[in-house]
Amino acid sequence: MIKKYNGQCHCKKIKFNFFSEEKVTLLECNCSICLPYRYLHLIIGNKQFSLNCGVDKLISYKFKTKVADHLFCKNCGIKSFYKPASHPNSVSINYHSIIKPPKIKEILLFDGKNWEQAVKNLKS
Repeated sequence: MIKKYNGQCHCKKIKFNFFSEEKVTLLECNCSICLPYRYLHLIIGNKQFSLNCGVDKLISYKFKTKVADHLFCKNCGIKSFYKPASHPNSVSINYHSIIKPPKIKEILLFDGKNWEQAVKNLKS
């Protein structure tokens, strides 16, 4: 069943909502940007995501290929969602930024340290 969920950054200046199944599969990445944040990726299609407030509070950080758009709150520094290179038509929501999140069905490990091969494995 599809349900509406809400999320936010720490200071609540950035708020969003999205539609998702009630049981979800998450990705846990070991790359140098995800690991320190303990970011758990909930991948949602662009059309299922809506930024409600705070677009002016977002700051973008891009590195290496400049494809992924890491979006942080200018006020509190939290990355509650971003545009991942691995899923170009999607938004990756940090599961820890969701208010009353969906239940976790499973957590898959994503080897972001070996990104090129990990992306190929996703599409297999």
